[in-house]
Amino acid sequence: MVDLIERTPWGWTTVENVCVEQVRYFTFNDEMDIMFSDIAELDEPLVYRVHEYSSYSITMEIDGETRMTDEGVPVVWELRFGGPDGICWRATHWSFFDCSPFLVRCPELSPTS
Repeated sequence: MVDLIERTPWGWTTVENVCVEQVRYFTFNDEMDIMFSDIAELDEPLVYRVHEYSSYSITMEIDGETRMTDEGVPVVWELRFGGPDGICWRATHWSFFDCSPFLVRCPELSPTS
């Protein structure tokens, strides 16, 4: 499952220039308990602590998460797989069927200098 998302560019379907704006890359540490989300607009990657893997998702929390549930605990996120070319985010306190807008796999991007 990790090999479906790792080191591949992903783009939000909500931006005008999909695969140009807000492109992100996901990588994992060797132990597979930390995921990094590199986003072009941020100086440092977001760091996620992995809680659980399933056949359709990875459940994790962002280091330093400031968004809270109604119960006052940090939001925990589930990265869901919608096939090999689509993923979405679901906060675990949302309905099981809710999900963010999709991110789609982008063609490999050439680095710019």
